[in-house]
Amino acid sequence: MSAPARLSALILGAVLSVSPTFGSAQSVAPMEPTIRPVAGVVTTASPEILAAINPEVRPTARNAYLPRTRWDTIPNGRAWTRAALSALLAHGAGIEDVVPRDIATWCPA
Repeated sequence: MSAPARLSALILGAVLSVSPTFGSAQSVAPMEPTIRPVAGVVTTASPEILAAINPEVRPTARNAYLPRTRWDTIPNGRAWTRAALSALLAHGAGIEDVVPRDIATWCPA
């Protein structure tokens, strides 16, 4: 197919697909006009009002520090450390105050 014939076919295809007189009876519905917010309306509100309208949705940042452990060299060792520390902070609070019953056997000093 020559270049002028390809160009003619391309133009004819574009006209048939866009023109409502040549298009099918089930053409696409006309687009609704886009309603845009007035510039500066939201930005003029005080931070307190904005905080009340749009509460913080970000999670609180976690502490990036992880102590070195013996299992750091195995796969997912750092994740296990983070999970263990998170568990201690959540439902393990006060565990450092618990004295084991057999403490004298294991630590006689």
